[in-house]
Amino acid sequence: MKRRKSISAVRTPGYLKLVYDIVHKVGGVCIADEVQTGFGHTRSHYWGFETHDIILDIVTMAKGIGDGSPLGAMVTTPGIVDVLAQKIQFSIFGGNSVCSDGGLAVLRVLDKEKSQEHCADVGSHLIERLRALQQKHDIIRDIRGRGLMEEWNS
Repeated sequence: MKRRKSISAVRTPGYLKLVYDIVHKVGGVCIADEVQTGFGHTRSHYWGFETHDIILDIVTMAKGIGDGSPLGAMVTTPGIVDVLAQKIQFSIFGGNSVCSDGGLAVLRVLDKEKSQEHCADVGSHLIERLRALQQKHDIIRDIRGRGLMEEWNS
């Protein structure tokens, strides 16, 4: 079996910072979707984008913030809020206070139970076990990731 080279842009240090700087230079908006990588899943940072030393205009999050309840959030800059307020009005769940209270409770539990530390411990164990498998099986070419956001290529 011929081995292929694996290239990961996210793994290349400085790549996202370079791209985001170019986007900002030409007036573009940079958005990070933290639906899976947020809330400490990357081990070293609470938000996945923090590992790349970038400045974002919008961060979206869902799933983890609601723990099963229909809740999502968007964090943005005051300038974007001002533009959105003049142009559009939107709401998926209409500001449901029950779901919002649930989201606040989820954030408290994540902090109280030290979820980020748990992701670091479990992620380190996962990487260790995957590397052991890699030594036994040539089909596993590459193992990469952070915390519970791991992947392998064959």
